Amino acid sequence: GQKLRRPLHFYVAALRALDLLNVEVAYDDLAVLGQVPYEWLPPNGYPVTATPWATTSGLNARWNLAFELASGASLGSEERMYTDLIDLIDPAPTVIELVENVSRRIYGRVLPTAQLTAFVDYASDKGGGSTPVTPQLLSRKLQGLFGLMIAAPQFQWV
Repeated sequence: GQKLRRPLHFYVAALRALDLLNVEVAYDDLAVLGQVPYEWLPPNGYPVTATPWATTSGLNARWNLAFELASGASLGSEERMYTDLIDLIDPAPTVIELVENVSRRIYGRVLPTAQLTAFVDYASDKGGGSTPVTPQLLSRKLQGLFGLMIAAPQFQWV
């Protein structure tokens, strides 16, 4: 958690987490994030420190893109390759298990309980981790849950 992912690394990690691949929109996405490969003019390459990337507009672009990727939306006229998010995780009877499964997919591990609380509150509408997962809950909350976890600080900082 000491180094902010550069935009290209953030983008590739988000695509992997969501099992997406569509190079037709990658250039546009990376342009919005500010790191199109080979377009940095100085000969030293893109900055590796957090300062140039941890700006209001830089973080806002990441957050917006996290939700657009999770929803399968398009920044331009091209369509993104659609992934059924429910196929990326194991079935979960309760919200806490759902959040843990999405955490495993996004972060490669289950986050500590203190960090999961906000995600559980979102997914359960503050009903708690024991709230049953229904098809209606999944249709209302799954895309947002994936987007929130990709937009969260735990995904930005490695």
